[in-house]
Amino acid sequence: LEDIVSRTLDKETADEVFNVIGAREHRAPFSELAYIPADTLVNIEKNEHPQTIALILSYLPSGKGAEVLSLLPEDLKADIALRVAGVGEVQEEIVQEIEEAIRSDLSRTRVSGRKFNGIEKLASILNEVDGNTEESVFLRLEEEDSELAGKVRQKMFVFEDLLQVDDKSFREILQSVDNQMLTKALKTSSEEMKQKIFNNLSERAAEMLREDMEVMGPVRLSDVEEAQQEIIKIAKKLESEGRIVLAGKGKDDVFV
Repeated sequence: LEDIVSRTLDKETADEVFNVIGAREHRAPFSELAYIPADTLVNIEKNEHPQTIALILSYLPSGKGAEVLSLLPEDLKADIALRVAGVGEVQEEIVQEIEEAIRSDLSRTRVSGRKFNGIEKLASILNEVDGNTEESVFLRLEEEDSELAGKVRQKMFVFEDLLQVDDKSFREILQSVDNQMLTKALKTSSEEMKQKIFNNLSERAAEMLREDMEVMGPVRLSDVEEAQQEIIKIAKKLESEGRIVLAGKGKDDVFV
């Protein structure tokens, strides 16, 4: 691990990583892999069994997992995603064996086992991958297990789900989003979404947004998706801070 970190990160960042590693007596398995570039992880994992890769993705932060999944060969993405969804309780012995193979210098964890909700983990990862990767994964999921695909979709939160957010929370979100990001995000959104946004802006702000939308030229779909994902991230951050309440896919609470 030290060799890989030293070769892939600058000295200052590498030293910080080693300090963090040394301070974590009870760290989570594979936690240090979050500091390694996604392309390096893919190169390390490419010769591993798909089930091993799926297990590692289960432990990675969703953002890093999304990066790795996006860089995997097309013929592996859906297979590994399916395996992530099926990850359940993992015995420490298995985790240790894989850690040893991937990172011989990693400290051994004392945790006897890890239990994951694979469906929620996969949904979280797919919320952050590009549109093409998400589509290809779901095509395979539908072929392999349509019921599982439906469960994963139910756990995902997409831009249009913001329609179900109450107006007070919606205005809180809009206050944290700049006009350029909002204009891009609306490029492919439904008329219902556009109207909800206009209704929750001041008359002047709504008029300015309309003007920006009219003069905006062609925009890459990837830029539109990125803007929508950024707004979703902002909404989720506000929710984690207790400032708003989200409702939509993956939200089981019912408010009356």
